[in-house]
Amino acid sequence: MNIITKKTKNEYLKSKSRFYIAGWFDAERGEQPQKSTREKDLNIYKDYLKGYFDSIENEFTMGGV
Repeated sequence: MNIITKKTKNEYLKSKSRFYIAGWFDAERGEQPQKSTREKDLNIYKDYLKGYFDSIENEFTMGGV
C-alpha cells in the first residue's frame, strides 16, 4: 500500500466504495470497527474492514516516515 497523505487522501478515497470510506474514517476517529449484522452483506463488511485496517496501516506507516 502506498502512503496516503492528507494532500492525496481525497483523491485516493474517491476510487473506493462508501463502505471502505466509512471504515477508513471510523479508524481515523479512533472508533472501534462496527459489527456486521447481515450475512448476505459479507462482501460489504469485508470492504468496510479493509478500509478500516488500511487506514490504521497508513497511520502507522506515516508515523514511521
